[in-house]
Amino acid sequence: MYTGVVLISILVIILLIYWFICKCCIVVEQGTAVIIERFGKYLKKCEAGFYPMIPFVDSPRRIRWRTYEASSPSKMKYYEKYSYVMDLRQTIFDLPLQSIITRDNVEIAVHPMMLIQITDPVRVAYETFDIIEAVERLVQTSLRSVIGDMGLDDTLASRQEIEKLVSNKVSKVCQDWGLTISGVDLLEIDPTSSIQRAMHEQIRAERYRRTQKVTAEGNAEQMRLQAEGECQALKARATGDSESMKLIAKGNSDARLIIAEKTAASIRVVAEAMKGLCSDPTQYLIGIKYIKMLTALANNNAPVEVYIPLQMDVGGATAHL
Repeated sequence: MYTGVVLISILVIILLIYWFICKCCIVVEQGTAVIIERFGKYLKKCEAGFYPMIPFVDSPRRIRWRTYEASSPSKMKYYEKYSYVMDLRQTIFDLPLQSIITRDNVEIAVHPMMLIQITDPVRVAYETFDIIEAVERLVQTSLRSVIGDMGLDDTLASRQEIEKLVSNKVSKVCQDWGLTISGVDLLEIDPTSSIQRAMHEQIRAERYRRTQKVTAEGNAEQMRLQAEGECQALKARATGDSESMKLIAKGNSDARLIIAEKTAASIRVVAEAMKGLCSDPTQYLIGIKYIKMLTALANNNAPVEVYIPLQMDVGGATAHL
């Protein structure tokens, strides 16, 4: 019985000593910071190392933190805790989806993400009650301010510009809260389902219009090339016909010239042969033609009307033959 009481007493004393040691000192890990208060008033900022404290006089200030567990951007669970340890490393802060209306009254869902770092633990502890909620509301307000002045098309096409504007707005305010914002990224910018359907229909209509335009331009180009081809063919055909007619005319002219030359030569020969006769060579040739004509008329079985001139010089010409 007495032994049990002694063991319990020793255990209680050990626990009291452990509790007293915990209250008398604090160990701060590398990359973290702790704010120490004395009687509820700020005393000092403790970074990596060992720091003694006066029990019941000094105490670390507890900070309210909020963490997220996201299975999807639209389904996020919030966890709140109070801790006196502040992490000084850079942290990726994934914010929930923000519903924002653009200038042309289109509702879109924006999924922002931030890269933050605590640079002044004292300001973080005393400037705001809930630093995470304050940053979240600030980002939400900045996004609505920037995107609210832009149309849907500009919003979808100007993601980097939006990120830059929001980051500048948030950084200026967060500096007073002891935070440094390295950047704000927009992971998603999604219109509502009805707007997406309308956009798909618009894209489909635009593609159909472009297809029709390309087809019409192709047909017009084909018709133009065909017309040019036909025009060139007509020009070539006309040029060929013209050259052919020129050659035919030249051939006929040369033939007539040759006939005339041969006729003149034959007349000269006849005239040379008839020098001793009292006859005109011209009348002789006319008479020959006249006889050939009468022979041709006699050989023709069809009825023929013959008109005899009043002057019978031709007949007289044949009399000398």
